[in-house]
Amino acid sequence: MLHKLSQLFQKSTKTRHRHHLNEKSSQFTQQVITSTCFWRNPPQLQTIFEQLLPKLQTAKPQTLRLGVHAGSIGCEAISLQMASNYYQFPRPIEIVSTEIDSKAVQKARRGKFEPQHFLEPGSADHTLLPPELIEQFTKRACFNKIQIKQNLLKQIKFEQCDLASRSATLQFGQFDLIFFQNAIVHINPDAAQQCVANLIETANPNSLIFLGGTAGDQLSRLAHQFNLLPLNANNEMVYNGWSWRQSIWGQFPSSHLGMEPFDAQHADAQYRYAHVFALETGRDFWQPFIDNESVAQ
Repeated sequence: MLHKLSQLFQKSTKTRHRHHLNEKSSQFTQQVITSTCFWRNPPQLQTIFEQLLPKLQTAKPQTLRLGVHAGSIGCEAISLQMASNYYQFPRPIEIVSTEIDSKAVQKARRGKFEPQHFLEPGSADHTLLPPELIEQFTKRACFNKIQIKQNLLKQIKFEQCDLASRSATLQFGQFDLIFFQNAIVHINPDAAQQCVANLIETANPNSLIFLGGTAGDQLSRLAHQFNLLPLNANNEMVYNGWSWRQSIWGQFPSSHLGMEPFDAQHADAQYRYAHVFALETGRDFWQPFIDNESVAQ
């Protein structure tokens, strides 16, 4: 399967570029929603499954619940489920992925993707997804598509949700890990504030909220506003994992999320370069990560 990705990508690119020439604002919005890829930040996945989840499972012996919000067409949620297998995490996890766009939710449920979603942005033949996961969880489909196998898809719930609505957000229950990544920059500040407030209400006392892929000023402002505690968990590697991949197949400048070069000497480095935060209720539990003074750890 892996060696066929570049061939499939080349076949689909010509059609995609023709549509892009006549792009309207609605089409642009749809492109923002669907411009994603699998395994898009390997350092973050490794940190989650080798450091954060093992710590969290000591306090919660039952199934861990992950909420992936503004989840687009499902690549992030599917990657997390794959990572659970890849890192041989011993505890069951339950993933709920939400997205406001109904077409994106439908696509996620079908699990049928274009080849470029498996390739590193800007590359015609390099995938970030480990080859063994491609072999284990995908198969060829018609019209140059790649199908995620049902045994993995059925483990994830894909739901439509407007995160600005408190009642809509709370209907899915409480989560141990809450993801709201690469999304805040695309909505206005008031809506972002409301979304984060609603998501915090879905948190358990020791939950973590992931806000990676957000411009530093905006991230720091939200974190201080909600008294979120930045964890030092491979921050420099994870931050660079977002920033150098922000060129989405040549259609956006590399700085489209407003992400600056990582600067460990910045006065606000602890907040603006963090990707994961604890709540005040989890301060004691996550203290070893909070106390780690090296922002680059």
